Amino acid sequence: MSSRKYRHSNILADLRNRIESGEWAEGAQLPSEAQLIDMYQASRHQVREALRALEIAGYLERFQGRGSFVAPQRPPANGLCFSGSSTVAIAIPHYKSHYMRQIVDGFLQRASESGLQAIACNLQFDNDSEYAFLQGIRDSGAVGLALWLSHCDERSEALLTALARNEFPVVFIDRYMPDLPIDYITSNNEQMAYELTSALIERGHSRIGMVVTSNDRNVTSVQERIKGFRRAMAERDLAVRPDWTIEITSLPFDEKDIHVIHRVMAHNKRPTAFFILHDQIGMPLYQELHALGFSSESGFDLASVDDDHFFEDNGIPILHKQQQGYAIGQRSAEMLVARVDNPGLPQQRVVLEAGPLLFDEDLAVNRAARQPQKGGKGLTVSSTSVQ
Repeated sequence: MSSRKYRHSNILADLRNRIESGEWAEGAQLPSEAQLIDMYQASRHQVREALRALEIAGYLERFQGRGSFVAPQRPPANGLCFSGSSTVAIAIPHYKSHYMRQIVDGFLQRASESGLQAIACNLQFDNDSEYAFLQGIRDSGAVGLALWLSHCDERSEALLTALARNEFPVVFIDRYMPDLPIDYITSNNEQMAYELTSALIERGHSRIGMVVTSNDRNVTSVQERIKGFRRAMAERDLAVRPDWTIEITSLPFDEKDIHVIHRVMAHNKRPTAFFILHDQIGMPLYQELHALGFSSESGFDLASVDDDHFFEDNGIPILHKQQQGYAIGQRSAEMLVARVDNPGLPQQRVVLEAGPLLFDEDLAVNRAARQPQKGGKGLTVSSTSVQ
Protein backbone atom coordinates (compact mmCIF):
# COMPACT_ATOMS: atom_id res chain seq x y z
CA MET A 1 0.00 0.00 0.00
CA SER A 2 1.20 3.46 -0.85
CA SER A 3 2.32 5.60 2.05
CA ARG A 4 0.12 8.50 0.94
CA LYS A 5 -2.91 9.24 3.05
CA TYR A 6 -6.25 7.93 1.83
CA ARG A 7 -9.54 9.76 2.15
CA HIS A 8 -12.74 8.08 3.35
CA SER A 9 -14.00 7.61 -0.23
CA ASN A 10 -10.69 6.03 -1.32
CA ILE A 11 -10.78 3.58 1.58
CA LEU A 12 -14.39 2.69 0.84
CA ALA A 13 -13.70 2.11 -2.86
CA ASP A 14 -10.59 0.00 -2.20
CA LEU A 15 -12.29 -2.21 0.38
CA ARG A 16 -15.31 -2.69 -1.88
CA ASN A 17 -13.08 -3.63 -4.82
CA ARG A 18 -11.25 -6.21 -2.73
CA ILE A 19 -14.55 -7.81 -1.74
CA GLU A 20 -16.10 -7.70 -5.22
CA SER A 21 -12.95 -9.12 -6.80
CA GLY A 22 -13.01 -12.09 -4.43
CA GLU A 23 -9.74 -11.16 -2.71
CA TRP A 24 -11.74 -11.33 0.51
CA ALA A 25 -14.27 -14.11 0.10
CA GLU A 26 -17.65 -14.48 1.78
CA GLY A 27 -17.13 -14.99 5.51
CA ALA A 28 -13.54 -13.73 5.47
CA GLN A 29 -12.47 -11.49 8.33
CA LEU A 30 -11.15 -8.07 7.39
CA PRO A 31 -8.05 -6.60 9.01
CA SER A 32 -8.71 -4.92 12.35
CA GLU A 33 -9.39 -1.18 12.58
CA ALA A 34 -5.83 -0.64 13.80
CA GLN A 35 -4.44 -2.57 10.83
CA LEU A 36 -6.63 -0.64 8.38
CA ILE A 37 -5.51 2.66 9.91
CA ASP A 38 -1.93 1.61 9.31
CA MET A 39 -2.65 0.28 5.81
CA TYR A 40 -4.29 3.48 4.63
CA GLN A 41 -2.42 5.96 6.81
CA ALA A 42 -5.87 7.21 7.79
CA SER A 43 -7.65 8.36 10.92
CA ARG A 44 -9.83 6.05 13.00
CA HIS A 45 -12.86 8.15 12.02
CA GLN A 46 -12.18 7.69 8.28
CA VAL A 47 -11.81 3.93 8.65
CA ARG A 48 -14.93 3.58 10.76
CA GLU A 49 -17.01 5.64 8.34
CA ALA A 50 -15.86 3.44 5.44
CA LEU A 51 -16.73 0.28 7.39
CA ARG A 52 -20.14 1.64 8.35
CA ALA A 53 -20.92 2.53 4.73
CA LEU A 54 -19.96 -0.98 3.59
CA GLU A 55 -22.11 -2.47 6.34
CA ILE A 56 -25.13 -0.45 5.28
CA ALA A 57 -24.55 -1.47 1.65
CA GLY A 58 -24.55 -5.12 2.68
CA TYR A 59 -20.87 -5.87 2.03
CA LEU A 60 -19.93 -6.42 5.66
CA GLU A 61 -21.24 -7.85 8.90
CA ARG A 62 -19.71 -6.26 12.01
CA PHE A 63 -19.79 -7.80 15.47
CA GLN A 64 -18.67 -6.03 18.61
CA GLY A 65 -15.55 -7.63 20.00
CA ARG A 66 -15.09 -9.88 16.97
CA GLY A 67 -14.45 -7.59 14.02
CA SER A 68 -15.74 -7.17 10.45
CA PHE A 69 -16.58 -10.05 8.09
CA VAL A 70 -17.52 -10.22 4.41
CA ALA A 71 -21.30 -10.68 4.35
CA PRO A 72 -23.04 -13.50 2.47
CA GLN A 73 -24.14 -12.56 -1.01
CA ARG A 74 -27.67 -11.18 -0.94
CA PRO A 75 -30.29 -13.45 -2.52
CA PRO A 76 -31.86 -12.17 -5.77
CA ALA A 77 -35.31 -12.17 -4.08
CA ASN A 78 -34.18 -9.18 -2.09
CA GLY A 79 -34.02 -6.98 -5.18
CA LEU A 80 -36.34 -4.30 -3.84
CA CYS A 81 -36.63 -1.13 -5.88
CA PHE A 82 -39.10 1.63 -5.07
CA SER A 83 -39.48 4.35 -7.69
CA GLY A 84 -39.78 7.99 -6.74
CA SER A 85 -37.85 10.09 -4.29
CA SER A 86 -40.54 10.14 -1.56
CA THR A 87 -41.44 6.51 -0.93
CA VAL A 88 -41.81 5.11 2.59
CA ALA A 89 -42.35 1.43 3.37
CA ILE A 90 -44.02 -0.55 6.12
CA ALA A 91 -42.91 -4.15 6.68
CA ILE A 92 -45.07 -6.59 8.64
CA PRO A 93 -44.98 -10.39 8.85
CA HIS A 94 -48.70 -11.39 8.99
CA TYR A 95 -51.18 -9.27 7.05
CA LYS A 96 -53.90 -11.89 7.72
CA SER A 97 -54.13 -10.53 11.28
CA HIS A 98 -56.95 -8.01 11.83
CA TYR A 99 -54.67 -5.97 14.09
CA MET A 100 -51.93 -5.80 11.45
CA ARG A 101 -54.40 -4.91 8.71
CA GLN A 102 -55.50 -1.96 10.83
CA ILE A 103 -51.88 -0.88 11.30
CA VAL A 104 -51.19 -1.02 7.56
CA ASP A 105 -54.44 0.80 6.70
CA GLY A 106 -53.65 3.57 9.17
CA PHE A 107 -50.07 3.88 7.92
CA LEU A 108 -51.01 4.04 4.23
CA GLN A 109 -53.78 6.56 4.86
CA ARG A 110 -51.64 8.96 6.87
CA ALA A 111 -48.61 8.61 4.56
CA SER A 112 -50.84 9.44 1.58
CA GLU A 113 -52.22 12.47 3.38
CA SER A 114 -48.62 13.61 3.92
CA GLY A 115 -47.94 13.52 0.17
CA LEU A 116 -45.68 10.44 0.26
CA GLN A 117 -45.80 7.27 -1.75
CA ALA A 118 -46.23 4.28 0.58
CA ILE A 119 -45.62 0.57 0.05
CA ALA A 120 -46.63 -2.28 2.36
CA CYS A 121 -44.28 -5.29 2.44
CA ASN A 122 -46.02 -8.40 3.75
CA LEU A 123 -43.18 -10.87 4.20
CA GLN A 124 -43.07 -14.16 6.07
CA PHE A 125 -39.71 -13.50 7.68
CA ASP A 126 -37.32 -16.08 9.02
CA ASN A 127 -34.08 -14.82 10.56
CA ASP A 128 -32.12 -14.79 7.30
CA SER A 129 -34.81 -13.25 5.08
CA GLU A 130 -35.54 -10.46 7.55
CA TYR A 131 -31.83 -9.67 7.76
CA ALA A 132 -31.52 -9.68 3.95
CA PHE A 133 -34.54 -7.36 3.70
CA LEU A 134 -32.98 -4.90 6.13
CA GLN A 135 -29.68 -5.07 4.25
CA GLY A 136 -31.41 -4.00 1.06
CA ILE A 137 -33.82 -1.39 2.35
CA ARG A 138 -31.44 1.57 2.06
CA ASP A 139 -30.56 0.74 -1.55
CA SER A 140 -34.21 0.12 -2.47
CA GLY A 141 -35.03 3.80 -2.97
CA ALA A 142 -37.23 4.05 0.14
CA VAL A 143 -36.57 7.10 2.29
CA GLY A 144 -37.88 5.51 5.51
CA LEU A 145 -39.20 2.28 7.02
CA ALA A 146 -41.86 1.41 9.60
CA LEU A 147 -40.88 -2.05 10.86
CA TRP A 148 -42.61 -4.81 12.79
CA LEU A 149 -39.42 -6.55 13.90
CA SER A 150 -39.82 -10.33 13.90
CA HIS A 151 -36.37 -11.43 15.10
CA CYS A 152 -34.57 -9.44 17.79
CA ASP A 153 -31.18 -11.07 17.29
CA GLU A 154 -27.58 -9.84 17.29
CA ARG A 155 -27.30 -9.51 13.52
CA SER A 156 -30.44 -7.42 13.17
CA GLU A 157 -29.40 -5.24 16.10
CA ALA A 158 -26.01 -4.54 14.51
CA LEU A 159 -27.55 -3.68 11.14
CA LEU A 160 -30.26 -1.46 12.65
CA THR A 161 -27.59 0.29 14.72
CA ALA A 162 -25.71 1.04 11.51
CA LEU A 163 -28.89 2.39 9.87
CA ALA A 164 -29.44 4.67 12.86
CA ARG A 165 -25.85 5.92 12.74
CA ASN A 166 -26.31 6.81 9.09
CA GLU A 167 -29.61 8.58 9.84
CA PHE A 168 -31.81 6.27 7.78
CA PRO A 169 -35.31 6.80 9.26
CA VAL A 170 -36.79 3.74 10.97
CA VAL A 171 -39.80 3.49 13.28
CA PHE A 172 -40.43 0.30 15.24
CA ILE A 173 -44.08 -0.81 15.40
CA ASP A 174 -45.58 -2.79 18.32
CA ARG A 175 -42.21 -3.94 19.69
CA TYR A 176 -38.74 -2.43 19.79
CA MET A 177 -35.11 -2.90 20.85
CA PRO A 178 -34.62 -1.04 24.15
CA ASP A 179 -30.91 -0.38 23.62
CA LEU A 180 -31.30 1.22 20.18
CA PRO A 181 -31.98 4.98 19.77
CA ILE A 182 -34.67 4.26 17.17
CA ASP A 183 -38.19 5.73 17.24
CA TYR A 184 -40.98 3.37 18.28
CA ILE A 185 -44.72 3.23 18.83
CA THR A 186 -46.34 0.56 20.95
CA SER A 187 -49.33 -0.10 23.18
CA ASN A 188 -49.18 0.31 26.93
CA ASN A 189 -48.67 -3.43 27.29
CA GLU A 190 -47.81 -3.42 30.97
CA GLN A 191 -50.94 -1.47 31.91
CA MET A 192 -53.10 -3.64 29.65
CA ALA A 193 -51.88 -6.81 31.37
CA TYR A 194 -52.20 -5.18 34.79
CA GLU A 195 -55.85 -4.26 34.19
CA LEU A 196 -56.75 -7.70 32.80
CA THR A 197 -55.12 -9.48 35.74
CA SER A 198 -56.70 -7.06 38.22
CA ALA A 199 -60.11 -7.80 36.71
CA LEU A 200 -59.58 -11.52 37.34
CA ILE A 201 -58.65 -10.76 40.95
CA GLU A 202 -61.72 -8.57 41.39
CA ARG A 203 -63.83 -11.52 40.21
CA GLY A 204 -62.54 -13.46 43.22
CA HIS A 205 -59.56 -15.34 41.77
CA SER A 206 -56.37 -15.78 43.79
CA ARG A 207 -54.88 -18.74 41.91
CA ILE A 208 -54.10 -17.22 38.52
CA GLY A 209 -51.81 -18.84 35.97
CA MET A 210 -50.18 -17.36 32.89
CA VAL A 211 -49.99 -18.67 29.32
CA VAL A 212 -47.05 -17.65 27.11
CA THR A 213 -45.35 -18.81 23.93
CA SER A 214 -41.75 -19.99 24.19
CA ASN A 215 -40.48 -18.10 21.13
CA ASP A 216 -41.85 -14.70 22.20
CA ARG A 217 -40.18 -14.22 25.57
CA ASN A 218 -37.54 -11.81 24.22
CA VAL A 219 -40.15 -9.54 22.58
CA THR A 220 -40.68 -6.27 24.45
CA SER A 221 -44.48 -6.38 24.21
CA VAL A 222 -44.50 -9.82 25.84
CA GLN A 223 -41.95 -8.83 28.49
CA GLU A 224 -44.05 -5.79 29.39
CA ARG A 225 -47.24 -7.86 29.65
CA ILE A 226 -45.51 -10.32 31.95
CA LYS A 227 -44.38 -7.38 34.07
CA GLY A 228 -47.96 -6.06 34.28
CA PHE A 229 -49.26 -9.47 35.32
CA ARG A 230 -46.64 -9.77 38.03
CA ARG A 231 -47.32 -6.24 39.28
CA ALA A 232 -51.04 -6.90 39.70
CA MET A 233 -50.34 -10.13 41.56
CA ALA A 234 -47.68 -8.56 43.80
CA GLU A 235 -49.93 -5.66 44.81
CA ARG A 236 -52.43 -8.20 46.21
CA ASP A 237 -49.73 -10.43 47.75
CA LEU A 238 -50.67 -13.28 45.42
CA ALA A 239 -48.15 -15.92 44.37
CA VAL A 240 -46.90 -16.23 40.79
CA ARG A 241 -46.24 -19.94 40.64
CA PRO A 242 -44.05 -21.44 37.90
CA ASP A 243 -46.13 -24.65 37.95
CA TRP A 244 -49.18 -22.56 36.94
CA THR A 245 -47.40 -21.18 33.86
CA ILE A 246 -48.21 -22.89 30.55
CA GLU A 247 -45.56 -22.34 27.87
CA ILE A 248 -46.85 -23.12 24.40
CA THR A 249 -44.28 -24.27 21.84
CA SER A 250 -46.34 -24.42 18.64
CA LEU A 251 -49.54 -23.24 16.97
CA PRO A 252 -51.72 -25.19 16.52
CA PHE A 253 -50.96 -27.00 19.80
CA ASP A 254 -48.97 -30.20 19.47
CA GLU A 255 -49.23 -33.21 21.79
CA LYS A 256 -46.59 -31.78 24.13
CA ASP A 257 -48.55 -28.54 24.58
CA ILE A 258 -51.79 -30.41 25.26
CA HIS A 259 -49.98 -32.64 27.79
CA VAL A 260 -48.71 -29.55 29.65
CA ILE A 261 -52.24 -28.08 29.82
CA HIS A 262 -53.65 -31.35 31.15
CA ARG A 263 -50.84 -31.68 33.71
CA VAL A 264 -51.35 -28.15 35.09
CA MET A 265 -55.12 -28.64 35.33
CA ALA A 266 -54.69 -32.01 37.08
CA HIS A 267 -53.18 -30.34 40.21
CA ASN A 268 -55.23 -30.47 43.39
CA LYS A 269 -54.58 -26.73 43.71
CA ARG A 270 -54.85 -25.83 40.07
CA PRO A 271 -55.37 -22.30 38.74
CA THR A 272 -58.93 -21.01 38.67
CA ALA A 273 -58.09 -18.43 35.99
CA PHE A 274 -55.45 -17.67 33.37
CA PHE A 275 -53.97 -14.48 31.96
CA ILE A 276 -53.17 -15.23 28.30
CA LEU A 277 -50.57 -13.06 26.63
CA HIS A 278 -52.25 -12.89 23.21
CA ASP A 279 -55.29 -14.15 21.35
CA GLN A 280 -53.48 -16.52 18.99
CA ILE A 281 -53.03 -18.90 21.91
CA GLY A 282 -56.24 -17.80 23.67
CA MET A 283 -58.70 -19.44 21.27
CA PRO A 284 -57.18 -22.97 21.21
CA LEU A 285 -56.60 -22.79 24.97
CA TYR A 286 -60.25 -21.86 25.55
CA GLN A 287 -61.35 -24.80 23.42
CA GLU A 288 -59.03 -27.25 25.21
CA LEU A 289 -60.10 -26.10 28.68
CA HIS A 290 -63.76 -26.19 27.69
CA ALA A 291 -63.33 -29.80 26.54
CA LEU A 292 -61.88 -30.59 29.99
CA GLY A 293 -64.94 -29.10 31.68
CA PHE A 294 -63.50 -25.74 32.71
CA SER A 295 -65.66 -22.79 31.70
CA SER A 296 -67.08 -19.53 33.01
CA GLU A 297 -70.22 -21.44 34.03
CA SER A 298 -68.06 -23.54 36.37
CA GLY A 299 -66.33 -20.44 37.77
CA PHE A 300 -63.20 -20.62 35.58
CA ASP A 301 -62.17 -17.34 33.92
CA LEU A 302 -59.77 -16.28 31.20
CA ALA A 303 -58.35 -12.85 30.35
CA SER A 304 -56.49 -11.96 27.16
CA VAL A 305 -55.63 -9.41 24.53
CA ASP A 306 -58.11 -9.83 21.65
CA ASP A 307 -56.62 -7.94 18.71
CA ASP A 308 -58.33 -10.12 16.12
CA HIS A 309 -61.79 -10.08 17.72
CA PHE A 310 -61.76 -13.88 18.10
CA PHE A 311 -63.57 -13.81 21.42
CA GLU A 312 -65.85 -10.90 20.61
CA ASP A 313 -67.00 -12.24 17.23
CA ASN A 314 -67.65 -15.72 18.64
CA GLY A 315 -69.42 -14.53 21.80
CA ILE A 316 -66.88 -16.25 24.06
CA PRO A 317 -67.08 -15.07 27.69
CA ILE A 318 -63.54 -13.93 28.34
CA LEU A 319 -62.17 -10.69 29.80
CA HIS A 320 -60.34 -8.93 26.99
CA LYS A 321 -58.89 -5.67 25.62
CA GLN A 322 -57.98 -4.68 22.08
CA GLN A 323 -55.08 -2.57 20.86
CA GLN A 324 -55.68 0.44 18.61
CA GLY A 325 -54.10 -0.86 15.42
CA TYR A 326 -55.36 1.87 13.08
CA ALA A 327 -54.09 4.60 15.41
CA ILE A 328 -50.71 2.86 15.73
CA GLY A 329 -50.42 2.82 11.93
CA GLN A 330 -51.32 6.50 11.68
CA ARG A 331 -48.90 7.61 14.36
CA SER A 332 -46.08 5.49 12.92
CA ALA A 333 -46.48 7.28 9.57
CA GLU A 334 -46.47 10.67 11.32
CA MET A 335 -43.31 9.76 13.22
CA LEU A 336 -41.60 8.51 10.06
CA VAL A 337 -42.47 11.68 8.13
CA ALA A 338 -41.11 13.78 11.00
CA ARG A 339 -37.88 11.76 11.02
CA VAL A 340 -37.50 12.04 7.22
CA ASP A 341 -37.98 15.81 7.43
CA ASN A 342 -35.67 16.22 10.42
CA PRO A 343 -33.13 13.39 10.97
CA GLY A 344 -31.74 15.19 14.03
CA LEU A 345 -34.94 14.91 16.09
CA PRO A 346 -34.66 13.46 19.61
CA GLN A 347 -35.82 9.86 19.84
CA GLN A 348 -39.62 9.59 19.60
CA ARG A 349 -41.24 7.10 21.97
CA VAL A 350 -45.04 6.88 21.75
CA VAL A 351 -47.26 4.65 23.88
CA LEU A 352 -50.99 4.25 23.14
CA GLU A 353 -53.53 3.01 25.66
CA ALA A 354 -55.56 -0.03 24.63
CA GLY A 355 -59.34 -0.08 24.32
CA PRO A 356 -61.77 -0.63 27.21
CA LEU A 357 -62.08 -3.83 29.22
CA LEU A 358 -64.80 -6.05 27.73
CA PHE A 359 -66.63 -9.11 29.03
CA ASP A 360 -69.52 -11.32 27.87
CA GLU A 361 -72.25 -8.82 28.69
CA ASP A 362 -70.46 -6.27 26.48
CA LEU A 363 -70.04 -8.54 23.46
CA ALA A 364 -73.36 -8.12 21.64
CA VAL A 365 -73.39 -4.35 22.10
CA ASN A 366 -69.77 -3.97 21.06
CA ARG A 367 -70.17 -6.14 17.94
CA ALA A 368 -73.12 -4.05 16.77
CA ALA A 369 -71.42 -0.72 17.44
CA ARG A 370 -67.91 -1.51 16.20
CA GLN A 371 -66.73 0.66 13.30
CA PRO A 372 -63.21 1.08 11.82
CA GLN A 373 -61.25 3.55 13.96
CA LYS A 374 -60.73 6.08 11.17
CA GLY A 375 -59.12 9.38 12.04
CA GLY A 376 -57.66 8.21 15.33
CA LYS A 377 -60.38 9.95 17.35
CA GLY A 378 -60.81 9.32 21.03
CA LEU A 379 -57.25 8.15 21.62
CA THR A 380 -55.56 8.09 24.95
CA VAL A 381 -51.89 8.70 24.27
CA SER A 382 -48.77 8.87 26.38
CA SER A 383 -45.88 10.32 24.40
CA THR A 384 -42.35 11.27 25.35
CA SER A 385 -39.31 12.53 23.50
CA VAL A 386 -35.91 11.54 24.78
CA GLN A 387 -32.74 13.50 24.23
